[in-house]
Amino acid sequence: MKILLATDGSESAREAVDYVMRFPFPKASEVTVLTVIDQDVFKDEDMQGLDDEQESALQETENLVREEAQELLARETQRLRNAGLSASGELRIGHPAEEIVRAAEQLDSDCVIVGSHGMSGVKRFLLGSVSDHVLQYAPCSVLIVKKLAPAADESRQAAAPAEAGRTQALRMLLAYDASVPASEAVEFCTSLPLDERAEVTVLTVLPLIT
Repeated sequence: MKILLATDGSESAREAVDYVMRFPFPKASEVTVLTVIDQDVFKDEDMQGLDDEQESALQETENLVREEAQELLARETQRLRNAGLSASGELRIGHPAEEIVRAAEQLDSDCVIVGSHGMSGVKRFLLGSVSDHVLQYAPCSVLIVKKLAPAADESRQAAAPAEAGRTQALRMLLAYDASVPASEAVEFCTSLPLDERAEVTVLTVLPLIT
């Protein structure tokens, strides 16, 4: 399975990396960790009308942003490798949501994984939700990771992970309505190497007739 894991270094993105480390993906799965530098950071027009000192300061800022992105990729990729997963990193420049979708298409990904949000407050309002855009336009399944409730988070941290996908018992709710996507969801579940502790509840809902 080819997995595209997008991160921006936010708390929500770190939760997504943690989730991948715990989730029982097939053994041969390959994870590509992607981070995107917003293209607004690298605007050529920003260089116009600047003197040498200002141009140098702007270039220094761009270099710093790139270095931080590379460090983030190296750090998160290594975490996944330490958990026993095959992982590589990729850095892109552009609009984050669009680049994630484009990468999923180009890498022929089976699943895109993102945190529920990477921004907060006014920034999130102005930039919109990356996860919502990816969910709508990605060519494959999308897994949006939300932060665990405090009690669940403490329980997870108490367990010492020995290998990827084996940190705690997995409980899954599978909604089924006999549609093609629902059938593909069932196939996805059957492809996972679930252990004897896993609990899968299949739910179907009948329409209320009055």
